[in-house]
Amino acid sequence: MKRLMLVAVILTAVAVANAAPFHNPPELNHPDWGTPFPYQRNILVGFDTDPHTWSDHITSPTPGQRVALTPSVIHHEGTDDLQLYPSDWLGGDVTPVGSGFTGWLDIDTVTGSNRQGLLRLEATQATKEQPVVFTLVWHIDNWDRPWEEKHFFAEAEFWSNVSGTQNTDELFSANDSFLLDDNAIYEELEFLEGQHWGRWHSWGTLIPNPEYEEMINTVVFTEPGIMLIDYMHIATECVPEPGSMALIGVGLLALMRRKR
Repeated sequence: MKRLMLVAVILTAVAVANAAPFHNPPELNHPDWGTPFPYQRNILVGFDTDPHTWSDHITSPTPGQRVALTPSVIHHEGTDDLQLYPSDWLGGDVTPVGSGFTGWLDIDTVTGSNRQGLLRLEATQATKEQPVVFTLVWHIDNWDRPWEEKHFFAEAEFWSNVSGTQNTDELFSANDSFLLDDNAIYEELEFLEGQHWGRWHSWGTLIPNPEYEEMINTVVFTEPGIMLIDYMHIATECVPEPGSMALIGVGLLALMRRKR
């Protein structure tokens, strides 16, 4: 048992040492954020390899619809990730509603940037009357703690060559839901021939703390076009309500005095 704990501590230390910070840190952008970097869960999906080749998730009822978010294909950098990642998965429409497809680029041959590892969403035929819809579902596991709140933060960089896209970003759990679009912030990055890469970040709070949460990104094309996603970066924390924190503090003080 001690040996297993030592391995977990070593792996966690390595993850923390290699953790990539957010461009917009949760502690500065989520009004209720409490845990320090690298956070309880810090999941960086950089699309270093083709998601279509990732292994099916063990609980997937329809193989090919869900792929496992494992350390072999994405970056787990949070302090709790090594215990919780086996239940994480990414699902979505490989063949979306309408005429379109998802693909993967090892090198950005679309915009000519120096970016590597991109998820490609392409609508070959799309109109307002017959749109093409892409759906990405990010299932993130959590500690089953009887605490008051669960804080969620996400950041992504993307590019699109059409204005006829409509994005909806939602956060769900078994007991609560949250529209991330209400808190969404968009930044313009490098410009390429009149088109630009953008960065998006948003945050939400689920009450009470759920066993898991799912972020659902829905991209609707109303005209033919392409969207590239460079990365998706997700951080979460489950925290007790302030009253519970006070009780924990009182309990710790009492324990310290008893030991003395």
